[in-house]
Amino acid sequence: MILRLLTEQMSFGREILHCAKRVFGRLTFVRPLHLHEHQNKALLQQFGVNVERFVVVRSPQQVLGELEHLPTDNGYVVKAQVLAGGRMKGYFSSGLIGGVHMASQPQEAASYTEQMIGHHLVTKQTGEEGVFVRKVMISEKVDSLRETYIAILLDREHSCPMIMVSPTGGIDVEETVHKHPHLMFTERVNITEGLTLPVAKKLAEEMQFTKEMVDEVAQQLQRLYRAFIEMDATQIEINPFIHTVDNKVCCVDAKLRFDDSAAFRHKEIFDLQNDLDMNPIEREASKYNLSYITLSGNIGCMVNGAGLAMATMDIIKHYGGEPANFLDVRGTVTESSICEALRILVADPKVRCVFINIFGGIVNCETVARGLIRAMGGMPVTLPLVVRLCGTNDQLAYKLLEEAGINFHHAFDFSDGAEKAVECTITSNG
Repeated sequence: MILRLLTEQMSFGREILHCAKRVFGRLTFVRPLHLHEHQNKALLQQFGVNVERFVVVRSPQQVLGELEHLPTDNGYVVKAQVLAGGRMKGYFSSGLIGGVHMASQPQEAASYTEQMIGHHLVTKQTGEEGVFVRKVMISEKVDSLRETYIAILLDREHSCPMIMVSPTGGIDVEETVHKHPHLMFTERVNITEGLTLPVAKKLAEEMQFTKEMVDEVAQQLQRLYRAFIEMDATQIEINPFIHTVDNKVCCVDAKLRFDDSAAFRHKEIFDLQNDLDMNPIEREASKYNLSYITLSGNIGCMVNGAGLAMATMDIIKHYGGEPANFLDVRGTVTESSICEALRILVADPKVRCVFINIFGGIVNCETVARGLIRAMGGMPVTLPLVVRLCGTNDQLAYKLLEEAGINFHHAFDFSDGAEKAVECTITSNG
């Protein structure tokens, strides 16, 4: 959502915008850490940010006991904990519609939990297979007078943090702001000065809070900004940020992303990813410094660099194919990581062909070839391989593959490789 709003505000080139809009949901191929909602809220609480009270359960049987510690006369909100947006408009394999539900009594909260945990939640961001739900957050229901929106992110064009606020928030904020762009306000923050009180108050006024509420909202904005800076976050999105009926403010939903390059400074945060429901293949790939994301097609892709990977997926689709994954072997590639990359690709039952597309700048094509030879010597590979190597030692690499007796389709250029990969899938399906 943020990218669409940014495109209304920032002067990127038209072609860059076009590409970014198409791939934004999968743009973070060197995957920045992002956590479950309850983890995000627990982190924000450490900075004095207002969030509602909540508990987290991993089975329906835990609900009644946990809710004894969360007394309320106002009911509960039951939320499936998944790393995907669009929960409210999603549906479960159990038949339950929506990943967020209101419950008036603990027994009702337990019933919703039973229909969530152990089932797949499908949203607009998950694909048809959905995401398996292992835990649920149950929070006290907080009545609101109004929903607003706050986001803090990096403005890479101007090399500074940028705060975006809107007097309107909630699940339809994207559509609302798209129709009424004047409702989104942005403020670039001088990194040396930080978010000053006058600027924070100005943002609170742009969110249309009353005079008596401006100071409290400004304080919350400053605390969110401090969290953004001190945790080396790349994004904090609060939607909605609500004005409650008792004249307070509260972050009802929170999405945070963190800079992987700062992991050494925040071990306590990055250790939280051990609690995430990461795709098993993605978890396995990360052990070998491989960036892997599962997609729904049948052409396995092994590429170096996120830009080339996105272009590879585009050209495969141009020729009528569908990529089964994104796999970036990165510039630090070794024979071992190439071997593991191929093993991961051929283990995917969806894959009908593997397209290896390497540009040998930092990466040595000889290393890639030796890794493939090593992999093929240790396991049977019956899938067709399309290999395009271009750059450092590319001819030597092809020679090594041929001398090793590796059966592969030699791609003479980028386009030729994609076309051959699509043809191979048609042949194997036929």
